Amino acid sequence: MGNFCYICKKEFRFRGKIVYLIPSMWTYDKIVKEGDRDFPIGFTFEDKLCNKCYKSIPKQKPSKICYICKKKLKWNMLKIDFEQIIHSGMINTKKQVPKGFRLKDRLCFNCSENLPRDTNLDKSKKIDTKYHIEKQKDCGLFPYGLTFEFSHWKINGVPQHGNIGQLSSTKPFSYQFYVGTHGKFNRSMWYQVFWFGELEKSIDHSEITHNIDECLTFEFDYNAGKLIIETKNNIHFEFQFKFQNQAAIVDQFLKFINLRNYKISDKIIKEIKLKNNSKKIELRINKKDLHEHEEVLVSYSDPMTFPFEKGEPEILIRDETQIITNLRIMGDVWYYPAFFVNPEVKEVGFGQLEEITNFTHDQYDEIFISKNPASSQGSVKFMSKGKPFWVLRNTPEPERLVELMKYAKSQFESHDKKIIEPIVSSSDNNPLKILKMRLAKGEITLEEFNEIKENLV
Repeated sequence: MGNFCYICKKEFRFRGKIVYLIPSMWTYDKIVKEGDRDFPIGFTFEDKLCNKCYKSIPKQKPSKICYICKKKLKWNMLKIDFEQIIHSGMINTKKQVPKGFRLKDRLCFNCSENLPRDTNLDKSKKIDTKYHIEKQKDCGLFPYGLTFEFSHWKINGVPQHGNIGQLSSTKPFSYQFYVGTHGKFNRSMWYQVFWFGELEKSIDHSEITHNIDECLTFEFDYNAGKLIIETKNNIHFEFQFKFQNQAAIVDQFLKFINLRNYKISDKIIKEIKLKNNSKKIELRINKKDLHEHEEVLVSYSDPMTFPFEKGEPEILIRDETQIITNLRIMGDVWYYPAFFVNPEVKEVGFGQLEEITNFTHDQYDEIFISKNPASSQGSVKFMSKGKPFWVLRNTPEPERLVELMKYAKSQFESHDKKIIEPIVSSSDNNPLKILKMRLAKGEITLEEFNEIKENLV
């Protein structure tokens, strides 16, 4: 206590003068931040250590057992340490550290949530509910996403601690929505994670993660700046954004997600017939899962980055993917959150989803390659009935790809011979007359006409 080292009792001096704060002085908060050495027995918030006495305390490894329930803490579980306990909690509340809990000790998420709270704190602080429309603040950018601010957020109507949101996407067709706070030294603490697509293994904490596809409600009102989420376990989340311009970016990203989901939800079934298969294959056009008779020939992606700040790493904004199988060509596009920071992106529409396509090899007639001799990449152009049908851009090794697609196309039965539908006759119509009418309309060729005529005779 005071201006003396708790262990050696030496007075803290600098150049002969008594001082109350020098770099080599270890306070309670400083020891907590460092976290690799524990307090001496009886050490309190008011006590201090000199650097020599602090270094004399042996370092220790974090415990792998929950301090309360004694369960083993696996590598992918959330582990709550001393600092997280004392800096967490809801508005105007603070969690109480378990008796005897040391810096090396850890808690599982469930035990940390059940800790008693100290409600004898200053309750004069009001919850900020303001949604700034005129005042603006840019989103924070990092290589895989962006950060924004909340005025407040609630769980089942109870205000929570933390005012930072993060929208990130490390790969196409997956994103995570984090809620938490920024502490000292840019250390982030996340309290809840909502995810779509595929969850990163490094954040696989079942206690705090929620699959958006399984949520009962996921609604965002841009005009009010409110995001409402209700999980399958009937946990109700409410998030109030602080700045409208930040909410606008999140709104555009979520609109893109909804439009993409709508476009790929088409359940059209197409029947195709291959030479080596006697049965017709029923192929759901927009289903990404491969059919049992389907195999991938080539797959590639074309990511796009943008240098938002000079000297900083470029940030992913878009990724176009192509999968070519023995049955079809599947194209898709993914816009990363940072793409919508661009002020020129006023409104998301189907124009940004033109790259999403899915067609079989019997839907085009010819393929052409357009390539710069100095590059290994090129464009592959598809033609149907003499008109441009589709283009694959920035295709690696286009010559090899075209050869594979030509072979795949040759395996379609309809490519070799047109399947002639049987003529249905009635008592009022002559079959030969109907056959001549079809020839006149160009529905069948002269060879097909003669063949059917012979069968009729």
